[in-house]
Amino acid sequence: SDIQGATNKLTFTIKPSASLAVAQKVTISNLKATQTTDNTQLAVGGAASAAFTATGAWIQNTGTLTLTLSQVLSSVVDNVITIDVTNSAAAQPAALVPNIEASGGSFSIAQAAMSTAILKAALTGAPSWTTSTNSEGTGAMLTQSAANTLTFVFKPSTAQTAGDQITISGLTGSQTPDNTALAVTGAQSGLFSSAGAWTQATGTLVLTVASSQTVPTGSDSTV
Repeated sequence: SDIQGATNKLTFTIKPSASLAVAQKVTISNLKATQTTDNTQLAVGGAASAAFTATGAWIQNTGTLTLTLSQVLSSVVDNVITIDVTNSAAAQPAALVPNIEASGGSFSIAQAAMSTAILKAALTGAPSWTTSTNSEGTGAMLTQSAANTLTFVFKPSTAQTAGDQITISGLTGSQTPDNTALAVTGAQSGLFSSAGAWTQATGTLVLTVASSQTVPTGSDSTV
């Protein structure tokens, strides 16, 4: 995730030139500018997590993750591990390239830069709406007590995925009563299962992104 303050899953794929033995340590550093506090047992995921007993020692200030091997780490296949951190809430000058090294045992591997700069939340800034317009019906639809079709066109700067909610508020003054499944039409209504939760008193419509759907960043969505 490149959203400031959001949970960010970092993925590391590593393969040493020679297998690493039990009790050797793999250290990944320069993961600075997160809000994840010190943790001697930070959860580690990924296919190779069992090789490190699924935990690592994390130091926030230096952005250092130290992993101690409980199994041999293969030099034949790629070993994938993941950790979850909380992105910085403030701007940072640039994305960071992690370093990796191995120590202990009969040999060590010198520190080297990894392939990709990460933790770049502050480079894109907080999410925003690239498009956000609205309109209503014309003619007879504008008379008192008439049915009125409201149209909303929006495009987020960050994709909204299944379970995310988009809230449109300030639509007060209508006679439409509360409805947990108010019919939603329009070209992209299927993104929200063609329904939204409506609250009359506050004039609020909550649209929940449906399972397996995504509100895109590359095109407008109309409901």
